Amino acid sequence: MVLQPFHAMAGCQKYLPSEQAALSRFLRELEYTPMPPPGALEGTGIVMSGGIPHVLQALANLDVIRFQLRSNMPVEFWHAFELEPPHCEALALRGAVCKQLQVPGVYPHYETVLPSIMASSFRHVLWIDTD
Repeated sequence: MVLQPFHAMAGCQKYLPSEQAALSRFLRELEYTPMPPPGALEGTGIVMSGGIPHVLQALANLDVIRFQLRSNMPVEFWHAFELEPPHCEALALRGAVCKQLQVPGVYPHYETVLPSIMASSFRHVLWIDTD
C-alpha cells in the first residue's frame, strides 16, 4: 500500500477564519477581565471544561484519575452556564468542583479551554480535555 501525502494545511484552511475570530473575541474580553490579586493562584490542579455532552466523558476521566491513578489532585470543571445541579453533583462525587465562566455568551463552538485555564484558581494547571 502506498501512502499519499497528506496536506494538512489545505484541510485546516477552512477553520482558520473562525479560529482567528475566536482569538479576537477572547482578546477583546481579556481586556475587561480583572487580574487576580497577589496570592490568589495557589497550588497545582486539573482543569477541564465543557457542556452537558462532556459530563459523562469527564466522569470517565475522573474515574481513571481517582481509582486507577489514585490521585487526589483537585479538579475544576468549568462550563459556560450550561450545567444543571445534577451534573455538578455527579462531578462532585468524583471530587471535581463545578465553576461557571464569568462572561456568558462569549464561548461559542467549544471555546472554553483558554478561559477555563485562565480563570482557574490554580497556579500550575494540568489541562485534561474531556474528549
